[in-house]
Amino acid sequence: MKFSQKKYLLSKLTNKSISIVDSFFENFNLLFGPKNFSQKTIPSFYNMTDEIINLKTGINPKWTYRNQIFWTPRFYIQKNISQEFLFQLKKFRKLDEWEDIHQVALTQLILTEAVRDTTYEIEYNYPIKPTLQNPFHGIIDILIYNNDKNSK
Repeated sequence: MKFSQKKYLLSKLTNKSISIVDSFFENFNLLFGPKNFSQKTIPSFYNMTDEIINLKTGINPKWTYRNQIFWTPRFYIQKNISQEFLFQLKKFRKLDEWEDIHQVALTQLILTEAVRDTTYEIEYNYPIKPTLQNPFHGIIDILIYNNDKNSK
């Protein structure tokens, strides 16, 4: 290999390595800098669609939250229903006309009974901010979560 060819090859390698290093430092913040989650990438819970949930989480609505069998309350087959629940349920049986407030109250009553004597808890109107593990955000009407430290 001639001297001029070696010089050209060395010059080519040097320029290439500089461009790689330059590009690395230009993108350093993208790789290792703080992550800012744009709320524009995923809409808030209020504007969330089944398609977006399926795309971002892989959760199929027909097999999970849109499935009536999936949401059958556990206490439906339990024998030890609380007396408070039965007392409150009698109030709903006496209603002739149902309003939205009655549906919300019955839903809260059922959820409260369903998580009774478990490690689950219920929060209403809970604000969620995006994190590295969870890009979803907004206000959740009802959040049911496991409070057990050993749960995943």
